[in-house]
Amino acid sequence: MKLILFTICTLLSLCTALNQTSSARPHDPTGPKILSRQVARYLTYPDVLQQADRAGVVVISFRIDTRQRMADIRVHSKDESLNAELIRQLLGKPMLGAGLDTQIRHMVRIRFTMKD
Repeated sequence: MKLILFTICTLLSLCTALNQTSSARPHDPTGPKILSRQVARYLTYPDVLQQADRAGVVVISFRIDTRQRMADIRVHSKDESLNAELIRQLLGKPMLGAGLDTQIRHMVRIRFTMKD
């Protein structure tokens, strides 16, 4: 129970940070929803979640390098194998939207759900 509460609190604090980042740049044409869609397009359902028959939300932070590709990726979950798998899937993937600042750390939430 404590672990679930801790996880929920952690996700809420990360979501708050994401909202503050988004509101600090209101004229950014590549808002969080657009970035989330681009990131989700590259992901397949991780084997580690399928094997455990689990679903959930992960927060992924990253920078865009000078070639407009994902770099310096961090997955914020307690499952190291999940983190490694998502980083492997995303590292070096192109991100559309010229002008993304290479100094800004972008954050997106991705929800994984099991389909029947």
